[in-house]
Amino acid sequence: MKLELSDEKTLITHGRTEAAKFLGYEVHILKDDAKCTAQGRRQIKGVVGLRMPVGVVRSKCQPYMRNGKPIHRNGRIHDSVYSIVAAYQQEFRGVVEYYRLAYNLRQLDRLKWVMEMSLAKTLAAKLRITASRSSETSRQSWTTTHQRLG
Repeated sequence: MKLELSDEKTLITHGRTEAAKFLGYEVHILKDDAKCTAQGRRQIKGVVGLRMPVGVVRSKCQPYMRNGKPIHRNGRIHDSVYSIVAAYQQEFRGVVEYYRLAYNLRQLDRLKWVMEMSLAKTLAAKLRITASRSSETSRQSWTTTHQRLG
């Protein structure tokens, strides 16, 4: 077999020193000599780890920020309150579900905060109230015939 490898598509790396990018994850080999089992054996040695890249949170926060601060989304002001909240939830849930396998999922706390502030400001602009008041009203829970919201 005469196979040719493309330099743009092929990355050969050492798993312990560098991470390879695959489907939006960073794949690398975990090693921690301090983590031991009850029998004294090393627990994490040679295990494949999936990590969310650092730039993902920054790029996902960008549409909701201007000059480093969360902003309201003008394109959603004409929607109903329910559809605005549902759209924000759907976008955040999509990112979390995609990176569910990563062990550093905690980095998404920043995205959650930015999206919550942007949601509060968007609802405040729609309802013509302050952002702090809109966050108070959005934290309420409503009961419908099918499920509890909030």
